[in-house]
Amino acid sequence: MATGVHGCRCRGRHPQDTFAQLIMGITERVGQAVRIETAGNSGICGVRFTPGKSYILTGKKRSDGIRETDSCDFISQLNNLSPYQSFYLFTRGSYSYNRNCRRKCKIGPESKGCGYQQENEYNKTTECLDNKALCKREGRQCRWVNSETCYPIYVITRTSP
Repeated sequence: MATGVHGCRCRGRHPQDTFAQLIMGITERVGQAVRIETAGNSGICGVRFTPGKSYILTGKKRSDGIRETDSCDFISQLNNLSPYQSFYLFTRGSYSYNRNCRRKCKIGPESKGCGYQQENEYNKTTECLDNKALCKREGRQCRWVNSETCYPIYVITRTSP
């Protein structure tokens, strides 16, 4: 008798972190058809793609040459990328995911300059950081840039004794 149920479970990751951790990217020319394998359903991390749509995604290339992805990877229809994400992905300068990944900017709950976690019930901060922010190295430190509107505003009210 089974004692538990196991399904798809992913750790929340910023798109920059996803690209930095990538072992082997799936890269093809724009407009080129690509065969991608994925699990059969979302319960086991499978992904459904709409034929005819263009996607930007991460995944792996297996030793047999077959490309695969799952719902834990970064997947977005090309026209759904934010202007910030498009810029960070498709440039090579100091404001690119590519350069800042190579410069070892760490993103996560333990990061000193680029903290990232599912921190509120609606994940608004996380979603904003995904769409707008870049973890950029400046000197010896990494810090979020373009994140000014992402942090929740806490209102503290004082009550009299």
